[in-house]
Amino acid sequence: MHAGNDIIELKYKNGESPAFRLSIALKADAPVEKCFVRVLYLGSKYDIFTELIRDGEPALVSGGPPLHLTYIDSGRTVSAIPVSIDELYPDYNHYEISDYLKIIVSAADVRVGRFAQEALELDQPGSRGIGGARSGAEKEVGESVAWSVFHCRIFTAFEGLEKNAGPGGEVLLGPLAVTTPTGFSGKLALLPERKVAVTGPDAWGDAPSENALDGGMAALRLEMTEPLRPEDPLFYCNAHPKRLCAPCPIMPSSRL
Repeated sequence: MHAGNDIIELKYKNGESPAFRLSIALKADAPVEKCFVRVLYLGSKYDIFTELIRDGEPALVSGGPPLHLTYIDSGRTVSAIPVSIDELYPDYNHYEISDYLKIIVSAADVRVGRFAQEALELDQPGSRGIGGARSGAEKEVGESVAWSVFHCRIFTAFEGLEKNAGPGGEVLLGPLAVTTPTGFSGKLALLPERKVAVTGPDAWGDAPSENALDGGMAALRLEMTEPLRPEDPLFYCNAHPKRLCAPCPIMPSSRL
């Protein structure tokens, strides 16, 4: 797990999905003596979960104990919040998702249960159902109440998107099968769009392969002890059974 700049990065490990814990407290020198905190968890499939801090929870008091994010599972209160990727996402060539944690801080109690909605189904891309209808009977908070919203983005990625590689072997890297040349030694990493800086066309060289990755995986990063040679390139192809393709070479100056 890595956290910073309002971003949490999580990864699967040994096939197991990750989880996180979060507590919220009001500092002793805060400008207010107490406040109410509620949370909306916005999932990658447009679901909204509102039960990490339940309606009716007491206010935070300056210098007082923290409020822990928890959920109820079969009558048990659980503080480790699980995050997982739908198994159908690789069919869309997505190996990383982003969820959002919206933290609402208010001087008055606010009810967020009315915002809850179910996730969409990936195998029915035309569906836009969002759960049960709301009655609209919940009491609205008055305009004079002081409130604020904080956002935290949560990235979750499958494991196996970064591997060390030796000479003359095949490495499975997310949707790619990469064949390394003789004498190769280094590290291969598949990067999502958010980690790839925009560059000018001259940075790609003169031999584009015209076989770009899609679905958020934007670049293959190579860290090598020796440079690639034109006569002995590195080959890659799509390893996904539904997207078979002919192997394509990566030359000293070529792009995915």
